[in-house]
Amino acid sequence: VSSFSFWSGDYEGFMSLLPIEPQDAILFSFGSYDFRTGCFRLAKKRGIPVEEIVYQTLFQTVYKLKFLREKFPLQPFIISSIVPPLRLESLHPDQQTEYCDNVSDSKRLGIYQTYHEFWTRQAPFLENTTFLDWTHEYKDSDGYCVPDLMRSNDMHIFNFRPALKCLETHLLNLSQP
Repeated sequence: VSSFSFWSGDYEGFMSLLPIEPQDAILFSFGSYDFRTGCFRLAKKRGIPVEEIVYQTLFQTVYKLKFLREKFPLQPFIISSIVPPLRLESLHPDQQTEYCDNVSDSKRLGIYQTYHEFWTRQAPFLENTTFLDWTHEYKDSDGYCVPDLMRSNDMHIFNFRPALKCLETHLLNLSQP
């Protein structure tokens, strides 16, 4: 389900269409770009701080997950980390405005960090829900995304091996008693 559909659309209807079996885990992987850009644009439109929109969106997600928990009581829920932001300088000038929406590197990094800290704290309080931070090998020492693991002049990962290995380990740990 796309981030937009989850936050603004018929997420329940979409989830009901998926062939989810009792032994399946459900991974919620929200788009980093969708999350950040949506929050910045809504904050600008409403004239309120972006941090307020970020927390509104995250708590709305908790509410929706609690609702989905009733529909899928047996399945473990996994909340996936979002991709850390790229530094503006690592993007082609034509993509800087689209990707960064005229928002500073530090402000975009702050949104990533808020998302990460929120789910690290909140996931344990949601029944049978964990937070998966697969981004360790994708970040530099300051927390920004390493451009070498991204498509050239793009905001999409091209090397998924570290992320998939992290997911595999996480799923194996979930299946252990």
